[in-house]
Amino acid sequence: PYEGYWEGLALSNHCSKDCENDGKPDDQLYAYVDGAYSGENFLICNCFFGGVELYLGEDPAFVESLMVANTTYLHAVATQGNHLTLPLDKNTSIWIEAAGYLDGSDQIQATAKFYLYENGEPAFDGWEKWYMTSMCKVNKIVFDIKWSGKDYNPYPAYFAMDDIRLVRHKTIE
Repeated sequence: PYEGYWEGLALSNHCSKDCENDGKPDDQLYAYVDGAYSGENFLICNCFFGGVELYLGEDPAFVESLMVANTTYLHAVATQGNHLTLPLDKNTSIWIEAAGYLDGSDQIQATAKFYLYENGEPAFDGWEKWYMTSMCKVNKIVFDIKWSGKDYNPYPAYFAMDDIRLVRHKTIE
């Protein structure tokens, strides 16, 4: 569906568990699931060039949870390798880090971590709920993909997200 380089968030409705045909660099917008968690679309987050911002609006919110899935491209490379990268070994993990910010500040208010692969194995299959209870009231979340190896992450830094649940509290005067 997309050829070329991009970064950030992209809306997608492409799903496939066929790593042989849909797990290549041109298939970056495929989630490794049978369908969107809610509705017909979801977001693909590409953290390859660093942190990706999700702005929640001027009114700060508590992020209760969001649904997460691997992408077919990441799953194919993590489990089978490709011409540039070996498959994950039992000592390697890949996770998402989220940092929350408030009112335009560059100071991190809270962080959360969610494993995509632990010790060389997928941490889950399909859509998995990420409870973001450690995330306090924020306006912006910055997502990034990390790995347990040294230096440059050779694995595709993509994940799918859906059903972002926000709780906004209003003060009654």
